[in-house]
Amino acid sequence: MPSLFAALLLLLAACGGPRPAVPDAKGRSVSLLEQPFAELSLPPNNRPDGRAPSERIRLGPWLPLSGARGQQRWQTVLPVRPRGSFLFVPPTGMQILDAQGRPVHPERGASRGEPRWSREEHALDIEAPAAAPPVPDCTWYLTWPKAVAREDALNFGLSGATTRQASPAPPSRTGTPRAPGC
Repeated sequence: MPSLFAALLLLLAACGGPRPAVPDAKGRSVSLLEQPFAELSLPPNNRPDGRAPSERIRLGPWLPLSGARGQQRWQTVLPVRPRGSFLFVPPTGMQILDAQGRPVHPERGASRGEPRWSREEHALDIEAPAAAPPVPDCTWYLTWPKAVAREDALNFGLSGATTRQASPAPPSRTGTPRAPGC
């Protein structure tokens, strides 16, 4: 009996209330073939002030991570997409430079007493001795000629193409968007 009463209440509640809005005029379809052609004009460059991309990409902000065995670690968003399968091998030509412009060795090539770097799919890690000062934001850099070439190819003015049809198509992008950094 209680389920019959509940069903009756639900039926009454569904039948009451405001009526749906009815449009004043009947909808119509729009043929895109009958619309005037619109031409899109793009600037030759989307870089600030038309400058070419920098050879050095600032790294940061850095997030401190837990360290182990007398080491401390920091992590930041990897500002490029290496598209490589082997995360333990740095891509050819990729370098990390410290605040003084000195190259930092990748994890497999560094001694325990000096800073070293490693990467994950979307992150870059720095590991240094516990006595080392923290990595300051936006003072370490990543250099990778392939990333600069990719950025150039996305800009008509920098790509070296002579016509817009010859300009390379931008690569498809998947994954998480790049987080804001320096």
